[in-house]
Amino acid sequence: MVSDKLGVSFQNRADPQAKFSASHPVPRASYQPDLGKDSFIGVAVSGGGSRAANFGMAVLAELERIGVLPHVDAISAVSGGSIPSAWFALHGDQPGWAEQGRKVAGENFLGAFLGKLINPVNFTATTFTDKDRTDLLAEVMNIKVLDGRSPRFADLGPRGPMRPSVFFNATDTTYDGRRFVFSDEQFFDHLRADLNQYPIAWAMASSGAFPGIFNSVTLRRFSRDPEVRKRQEQLGADKDYVHLIDGGASDNLGTDTLTELARAHHVELRNRGRKQSACLFIVIDSHVPGTAILDAKRSDRRNPFAAIIDLNFLDAIDAMLTNRRADTLRELGIRKELAIGRYDIDMGDGLVEYNVQPYQRVSRFNIRYFEQDGRALREPRSLIPTADITLREAPPAQVRQFECTAWHIALEDIQSVVSWREKDGVSAPVSMRLDEGKALMAYRARLSRVLRQLKTNYKLDGPEHCSNEFLQQSLYDAAHIAVREDKMALDQVCGLLDKSGLSTGGQCRISGQALHRPDYRIEPLQRPANLHIDEQMTNRFVRCVQP
Repeated sequence: MVSDKLGVSFQNRADPQAKFSASHPVPRASYQPDLGKDSFIGVAVSGGGSRAANFGMAVLAELERIGVLPHVDAISAVSGGSIPSAWFALHGDQPGWAEQGRKVAGENFLGAFLGKLINPVNFTATTFTDKDRTDLLAEVMNIKVLDGRSPRFADLGPRGPMRPSVFFNATDTTYDGRRFVFSDEQFFDHLRADLNQYPIAWAMASSGAFPGIFNSVTLRRFSRDPEVRKRQEQLGADKDYVHLIDGGASDNLGTDTLTELARAHHVELRNRGRKQSACLFIVIDSHVPGTAILDAKRSDRRNPFAAIIDLNFLDAIDAMLTNRRADTLRELGIRKELAIGRYDIDMGDGLVEYNVQPYQRVSRFNIRYFEQDGRALREPRSLIPTADITLREAPPAQVRQFECTAWHIALEDIQSVVSWREKDGVSAPVSMRLDEGKALMAYRARLSRVLRQLKTNYKLDGPEHCSNEFLQQSLYDAAHIAVREDKMALDQVCGLLDKSGLSTGGQCRISGQALHRPDYRIEPLQRPANLHIDEQMTNRFVRCVQP
């Protein structure tokens, strides 16, 4: 452990020798593409605390059931999404990973963190040394997710089936708030540090270090010169640091990293005279709308604590993250405003879900690259080397594009998934004119009401009277519906895989039976006075009905 004082100041060490590239690359955290494949499939797991941890773990399990997960090349994780991503990266090729992963995702990380925080030894350390709250979070992640083994990036081992690359995303507040990725390349290029020896738990904590609650994570920057780096590490000379916070501030969906990986893969194939057979982003989006509408009937939102600090800054952060997410989805071609239908759902008990709007969850979008001096490039160059290692001015770069597909697996829109069923060899949507269809969609609308009240927290926290088991099952039900009951999305995704020669063993198809829990009981916190849409919107919050 490296420290400036008695506590933990930084965990990274200088790369020992190399001047131009890392001495010992980390294959499963590298932008270097797998050129044994003509396809690129990436999974982005968004942030959202334990909500994201459970929904992300559940979706990964569903992707395995439909035969897609073995073909995934890379996982890009943000904040709470780092929990299922790290677990799968370390255990995905082992039997029972999903069942055990469900137990891991359901842990009360917040309770364990608070227990550490109030421990007198830790309280003293976080007060008088460099050790801080995020170090305690990393210790919790190591115990609860990583089996207490303190694995480092070198322990990820080689790539392979069910062993994709994994990237944890944070935000670098020292240098313009740019996205910082725990990749072999960025760790070396930006820090001249060795990623092999960096503990995975601290990468996870960096990605989830939400401002105001957790402290930033410190990384040491080292010199390009090996001798200077040696002095820096041994003597602490020429100190230079970067500070990382939650990755959601720069990209809460984690798709920017996938874009860089897909571009690198496409460029390398082009320069070898080959074509990319498929490019697919699977976006696991655990976002839910904020609950500020609960205050719509209050003239003053303050509480006694607001005399010290008003937590409305969290609303500002939530608004920025929500707008950034919407922009990212539009860049991926996901246009939720372009509805392919519209309907209302009667949930009974005087509750109505108005203007439910299904949308196309699979889209196509373009990724830019460049051609210059007869080569494909990720970025254009102003100078290029010649045969005798001199430099000459590069010719103008030409902008090129290649097509990629995005599959949006969204938590907040479960009630708008159009269910199809096969009967006598004929596929058709479930009719909402029939009692069966009405009951199914009423269940989904009740499920959606619960999911939309799940807080962004490192424990499962939702509507009143809802147990952890109930909330976790709700998230797993949502994953099943989003992945296995959306025929329109599956037809396109499965067709793309088939066309690219990526076998799913015949498993990539819709579920044979619609998931329906008729005993899923909720009640409104305040019963709407009437069926008017404004009344239904402001009184839409619910609690669980105890059995």
